[in-house]
Amino acid sequence: MNTRSWIVFTFGSYFTALLCFVSTQLQCGDVPGDTLLSRDYLTGDWAGSRNELSIRGIDFGFGYTSEVMSNRSGGLDIGTAYNGLGELGVDVDLEKLTSWWKGGSFRVNSIWLHGRSPSEHYVGDVMALSNIDGHDSIRLYEVWWMQQFFEQRLTLQVGNMLVDEDFTVNDMGGLFLNSAFGWPQFITANSGTVVPAFFAAAPGIRIGIEPNSRWIAQAGIYDADSFDSPTGDPEINERGTHIEISGDQGYYVAYEVGYRHNQSESDTGLPGTYKLGGWYHSGDFDDLYRDLNGNAAIVTGVAPRVHEGNYGFYASAEQLVWRESANDPGQGLGLFGRFGFGPRNRSEYDWVVDGGFNYTGLIPSREEDVFGIGVVWANVSSDMRRQQRADRDINGSPVPSISDHEIAVEVTYYADITPWWSIQPDIQYIIHPGGSSELPNAFMIGLRSSLTF
Repeated sequence: MNTRSWIVFTFGSYFTALLCFVSTQLQCGDVPGDTLLSRDYLTGDWAGSRNELSIRGIDFGFGYTSEVMSNRSGGLDIGTAYNGLGELGVDVDLEKLTSWWKGGSFRVNSIWLHGRSPSEHYVGDVMALSNIDGHDSIRLYEVWWMQQFFEQRLTLQVGNMLVDEDFTVNDMGGLFLNSAFGWPQFITANSGTVVPAFFAAAPGIRIGIEPNSRWIAQAGIYDADSFDSPTGDPEINERGTHIEISGDQGYYVAYEVGYRHNQSESDTGLPGTYKLGGWYHSGDFDDLYRDLNGNAAIVTGVAPRVHEGNYGFYASAEQLVWRESANDPGQGLGLFGRFGFGPRNRSEYDWVVDGGFNYTGLIPSREEDVFGIGVVWANVSSDMRRQQRADRDINGSPVPSISDHEIAVEVTYYADITPWWSIQPDIQYIIHPGGSSELPNAFMIGLRSSLTF
């Protein structure tokens, strides 16, 4: 455990904690009574200029997230990995900035990814233990313009965008560090190329409709390969500035309808959100079992049958089921769940389900802290299993273990130490890393720290 990872993390996070402790009563000069621990951002209000810029419609965002994840048993190897994510961006409200451009906004940001992948080097899981694990790079990220019409009932968004910012989003699932609670495995593993999501954006157009406070519908079409590489080589789009749209890469379509209840200011009931959606990728996908003649391709050696496109459907729900007090509507117990599936003949994972619960304010005097337990089950396609059995039983190939599923169980606790600093201890248990029993189950402990400058 005495590794460079721990040294970097300790220096970055616990030195900050020490600084906060000795500076509790330090007056920071932006406004009277503003202390280092009470201000919204670590760097404060920049002597008033930050607030002035925000009033004019310009909001800067600076953040850094660091984490250490240590695999203590099972998987590929015992070891510890450090990952870091730096973010720098600006959001512009065009109505505030110009006073005449109604409903317009603009965003541009960039990210800095660095570290060592705990999934690749120590666990061998396919769903990815960390949702900030990505290709080491400093890259341009989102660059988009959004226009809202008819009192924000119609939204048009165009630019270099991320599908996972708008579709399949489950707010309660966003608490967890495992990537599968965010951008789900029933899309990532079944899309062939890298669909625009963390950590690579791509050109796209999205339209959203909100006829009232309860209903929302949206659809988008995007470049289906944000790496611009059919082999998934991230170095081709190393800096996020390589944009290529071609028929070979295909296109990606996402669509979703949602229902929200008890979310208006006048509502007193328990809030919930329910969604149905789907996706389509226009690329070519090899059949996982059959050849051109309908027989087992792994046995005949004939080229596999090729399917034009892949697709899937999903449903999600999140519902607050118990509230501690009517005076504090945010505290209480919430449940969430999501299920997605696709055709087994071309989808590596034919169905995936995730769910769990969040409890906000579990500890008295810590009303904003969130405790959660979540589970993801990714089921390997039955056609892929048929292929492996045929290879073992007919060809006599050494197949150590037939694929079946991968399960991730996560327990986590999110705590704000100051308005600009949060920490999140995390435990994950991975059953069948890699989607089979070939690797022993893995037990991971981790800690994340996030700073907002």
